[in-house]
Amino acid sequence: MSEPAITRKKTTKIKRSKPKRKRPVSRYFWYSGWELSPSDFKQVVCSVPEMELDDGEPDNVEMEDCIAAYAVWRHRAIRAKAPIIPPPMQTRNIDPKDLNSEVLSLFFPTRSILYQSDDQVKDGHPDAARIKTVAEVDAAKLVAFCSFVKERGGDLNPATASFTFRKEKPGDDRWF
Repeated sequence: MSEPAITRKKTTKIKRSKPKRKRPVSRYFWYSGWELSPSDFKQVVCSVPEMELDDGEPDNVEMEDCIAAYAVWRHRAIRAKAPIIPPPMQTRNIDPKDLNSEVLSLFFPTRSILYQSDDQVKDGHPDAARIKTVAEVDAAKLVAFCSFVKERGGDLNPATASFTFRKEKPGDDRWF
């Protein structure tokens, strides 16, 4: 009787790597972008015929109607794959926890970085200039947005927008 031959099966080598150090994941971002006053925002919304406000006079239109009109207009542009998509917008209310409180300003972000701490916006921190300073991309996005509004028959004067930054949660209910 002969003994069965022992054969070697090919095995794959398992590459062992060092465990990766996990970065703390934040639920917040530092957003940099442009802000409009409620009256300037109403003026822009009322100037764009596509936003379909019944009464085109800013004084006669409620802020909630302007916000809704902008959100619908933005989503139509996204669906139509417009060459420029209007940026998302967020309200800044007197009471941040009460969405029905008076709107102080409307914020249009142009860029973001992961929030790690409030120290990121203090002078001397490596991220401070990136967050707080107007970059070429920010100015270009404002000009492109103004041009898009103008193409749609509206008027957005870039001088009415002021550059700012905020720590925000991306899924906040105030994003439109």
